[in-house]
Amino acid sequence: MKTYEKCVICGKNTSVDKNKIISERKHYIIGCGQLCDECYKKVENNIDYNDQ
Repeated sequence: MKTYEKCVICGKNTSVDKNKIISERKHYIIGCGQLCDECYKKVENNIDYNDQ
């Protein structure tokens, strides 16, 4: 059974298998961790999370 990473910002499950090599992951930020698509887009666009 596959287990999936959780987003380090919102805690939602991502589609990334925990056993996937970090260099091959989508939306992984070194020093931070795995992000979901939504949080990655917000970080990428520099959106302030306090304004949600």
